[in-house]
Amino acid sequence: MATSQVPAAPALLELGDPVPLRVDSDVWEGHDLSFQKPGGGVRRALVVPGFAQAQAESLHEAIEECLPPSTGAGDLELMQCGEYSQAAVEGLLKPWLERQLLPLIRRQLPSVAVSSCSVRRLPSAEAECCADHGHLCTALLCLGAGGVLIQAAAARRSRRRLELRPGDLFLHHFDLAVAYNGRYLVVKLKDSLLSCLTNTAPWHDQLAQEGDADAQLALALQLEQRDAKPQEVIRWLRKSAEQGHAEAQACLGLRLGEEGLRWLHDAALQGHRAAQRQLAVCLLKSGASGEAQKWLRRAGEEDDLEAIELLVVCLVRAGSMQEALCWCLRGAELGSADLQHRAGLHLLAGEGCVKDQAAALSWLRRAAEQGHAAAQNNLGVILAAGLAGPVDLPAAQHHFAASTSDLARRNAAVAASSASGSEAQRLELSAAQRQTLQLLRAEVCELEADVQQEEDVKKEVQKLAALLQQLDSAASTAASGTGTNGKHESGASVSRPSGHGRGDSGPKSATPKRVSEAGATSALHRGEPFLLLDGMPWLSGQQVLEFMPRLMGACGKDVVSYEIQGQSVQSVQSTAPLAHYIQQIQRSEPGSAYFMMTDRLLQRPELEDLVAMPRGLSGDPERGARLSGRRWLSIGGEGAKTLLKRDPGASWHMLVLGRARWALLPPAGIATEGFQGSSEDDAFAGWQEVWLATQEMGEVMVVPPGWWYQVLLEDRVLSITAQFLAPEQLPRYIRSRRPEAQAESGKAGWQRRWVHLSALRCGSGSVLHFGRLP
Repeated sequence: MATSQVPAAPALLELGDPVPLRVDSDVWEGHDLSFQKPGGGVRRALVVPGFAQAQAESLHEAIEECLPPSTGAGDLELMQCGEYSQAAVEGLLKPWLERQLLPLIRRQLPSVAVSSCSVRRLPSAEAECCADHGHLCTALLCLGAGGVLIQAAAARRSRRRLELRPGDLFLHHFDLAVAYNGRYLVVKLKDSLLSCLTNTAPWHDQLAQEGDADAQLALALQLEQRDAKPQEVIRWLRKSAEQGHAEAQACLGLRLGEEGLRWLHDAALQGHRAAQRQLAVCLLKSGASGEAQKWLRRAGEEDDLEAIELLVVCLVRAGSMQEALCWCLRGAELGSADLQHRAGLHLLAGEGCVKDQAAALSWLRRAAEQGHAAAQNNLGVILAAGLAGPVDLPAAQHHFAASTSDLARRNAAVAASSASGSEAQRLELSAAQRQTLQLLRAEVCELEADVQQEEDVKKEVQKLAALLQQLDSAASTAASGTGTNGKHESGASVSRPSGHGRGDSGPKSATPKRVSEAGATSALHRGEPFLLLDGMPWLSGQQVLEFMPRLMGACGKDVVSYEIQGQSVQSVQSTAPLAHYIQQIQRSEPGSAYFMMTDRLLQRPELEDLVAMPRGLSGDPERGARLSGRRWLSIGGEGAKTLLKRDPGASWHMLVLGRARWALLPPAGIATEGFQGSSEDDAFAGWQEVWLATQEMGEVMVVPPGWWYQVLLEDRVLSITAQFLAPEQLPRYIRSRRPEAQAESGKAGWQRRWVHLSALRCGSGSVLHFGRLP
């Protein structure tokens, strides 16, 4: 299994020998800390163990009484510019500040004044080290066990950890980047009371003029906040950058276009992770993918989550699945909800690693707890379908309800109907009532697409759609009965409407039956479309998790052509590697829907066993095998719709992933001259006789010869399609192609020869033995 490189904890900072600190009659022992800064000079800090050990406990208790019960991580302001917000702590805090802390600091900075005082409670997760340019110095009094991270250089690996105990004092200047976790009394100071009252930082001007690189950077950023001239900002940034200040180099690189690349590169060489990431982005735009990945890796080693996320995408596009998973796990450990979700799916499918369902569920739950909508939905699907253990519908509904995605809402409705079906709650409807229900569902779905911009109306329409879905599921259960795995073994008997084409007498609808493998032969004889259950068990249930890694391994790098279907404009055509396209379809929605269909990918020998004929359609020794053409792979997103079309022969359509809505028209439904492969008409609107069906995952739609069909994707969908011809269908096939058949009739062996030529046009390449023709 691919393993992540868990970031190493920062090393412990070693303190030197203590030095005595005398203030009036009080004497403490402290540790001076100094770190080299760019351009010369040092960044300084001071640690005084036990500086306020006697006061720490009483301060802590007084502050706890002021905190609201719900206060968690964050700051509680106690004083601002001499004004105390909490009178209860003023009696303790003010004497300590004036008699103990300020005299210690004024040994080096005589005129300093307190700008603010607050209590900070931070979680144990590491925060980013940053410098506080707005204050001359900051004092931290530890109130509970905690620690401070000090980063004295650009690279994150330069960080060192300083452990503090209650009563310890840590004092640092504006130029030192620090982060801390635990509970602290935070006292921020400026060079004078006037600076506190005017909220300014005048010390930067003098230090910048003296050549201090940190002050030059701080001054540039202050000028930018005051809307100063860009040239003045760039001037001070350049002065700091020329002294080797990595942060200034990165800031300059982001503001100077092509010239900025040099500064980004200089900052990146020093380990500045934001500069490394931005440099990689620029390289990706110029097509230098290999060089970009090098800098993304270096930024990832500095624990830059954005760089790791981008690197994972680049590696997936390149087909480097194992390395992608390693970085994915590292980012997941660092707390990225998106990478936790991605890691869970990798581990669940065994893509680039060994399957690990327990770890997969753990990562998906961690992402879901952070509010990741896709993770919440996918976790719900896994629990509802039992893809990683027993079915848990209550837990699945909990995750569906937490997700904000429309897909989760629809899945919740499906899960609810499944639960009601398992409890034998059935709705008895007549054939006419079921036809009306199907028409209502079709009209509501069309209405849902029309009101996308009207949120209030959209919500009500969605509620109605969910209700109709539940009614349909309950009616299907009552009409069909429940077979193995909770699927319907046979459909309700529905008489075919007699009218064809468009008309004013009102639309008539029928529903394809759901049949098992044993009922497939009789269904083929009837010459009506039907849904075959468990026809391809090697592509159903948990087997889907094995199919996707094999597909990506065989074809993930292959470039495919796809379209983005608009509402009122012509579809936009584009190309991308298959793995990248599958990621893009997450953006699909009605009005901007992604769809692709190709017959190239599934011809790979390593996929041959996965695309065999569905059971029940594969023939028997007495009658001979069925003819089957090339396999087509279709992948699309929510809202995509195929053209209204018919195939030369019959066809089967296996829904591997997702959910699709079908509209099918009998052979006489569209007046044609000869054979036409497709039509611009919409089968979902205005036809007098239409067959409607909703195809679920694992079902095979079988379309007889001559029937027209159109498919609307209600979810991200992956399906496999092929044309075929069974002996039972040959008479209907010949009738559907009568003009061409008549041209061949009268010649010896015309039936076999004509079927052979037709099969070649279907793309099968050859005709298999049919036995005795019916």
